[in-house]
Amino acid sequence: ITPYLNLNFDVSISTGGLVLATVSVGMVVGSLTSASLMKGPKISAYAQMGLGSVLVGTGILLMFPIEYIRILYVNSPYIAFPAAFLAGFGDPLITIATLSAMKKVQVRRNGRITPDQEILIGGTWLIGFLAFCFAGQGLAGFISDYLKYWHGALILFGMSCVSFIISSGLYINYRTTT
Repeated sequence: ITPYLNLNFDVSISTGGLVLATVSVGMVVGSLTSASLMKGPKISAYAQMGLGSVLVGTGILLMFPIEYIRILYVNSPYIAFPAAFLAGFGDPLITIATLSAMKKVQVRRNGRITPDQEILIGGTWLIGFLAFCFAGQGLAGFISDYLKYWHGALILFGMSCVSFIISSGLYINYRTTT
């Protein structure tokens, strides 16, 4: 976001750093919210994953709006702060809820979960999550000279859609397993 704001709107690097700090604040608030939601029957882990996917996707598209939507594009330096917060808030909703959702599906399918299965679930999720994070950073660095920021936002939005589809699949698997 920092180079985007600097190149397109002549926003200082330090302001771009503040936008990144807003992502971190959103992640802290999202983690606390996720933990509190997981404690009670307020919202299922599947719904929490879906909500997080929508928030991340919305935040990304607002952070890097297409130039044809003039009102968003011109106001990007101002919209970047709430958009970064939304994306940061949604990320832990997805990551924390996924572990719980995967565990619930496993317990529903097999009646119980062994420590080995729990390690496998956590390890698989962690490897997949980190693979997407690092692959995304590498891909962004590799193709940044060839694509516009909007294209990168579409790629990230696509990943949010994948997360939403996974949450739906886990929910369907959970509901249809007897």
